[in-house]
Amino acid sequence: MKLASVVEGQQALTQVYQLHGMNLGLVSAYIAEYSHTFNPYHSNDERATVWVGKADGSQTAAALLTRMRQGIEKGGSPFSMPEQLTVDGHDVFRVEGMGDTHFFYNSPVKGDQVVWLTIKSVNPMVILEEALKLF
Repeated sequence: MKLASVVEGQQALTQVYQLHGMNLGLVSAYIAEYSHTFNPYHSNDERATVWVGKADGSQTAAALLTRMRQGIEKGGSPFSMPEQLTVDGHDVFRVEGMGDTHFFYNSPVKGDQVVWLTIKSVNPMVILEEALKLF
């Protein structure tokens, strides 16, 4: 997959806050969308969107991840109950919803970041494994 678009800075923070309906206290954020290059002879519609929020430290990021998990567990969201996985030694939560597979975790690359990864693929685990190396 190739990088299709990036939103950074205040615009990304605004989108994250609008999505959640509240200010999460993030220092910064970015949103990156990945997809395959259009090819009329090839119908691969796999895609991934990465939402990364940077907190003011690793403890704040861990607390935010816990809030995310607990919020989904309360119900009322479009997501299934979170399933905790260990992938390449990292704790990751997986949910299903809105036709895609979603993963969220504290970044193993930068401990002060929380990552939400939305994947449309027949094998989302392969994309998750690559994402864990980057985000």
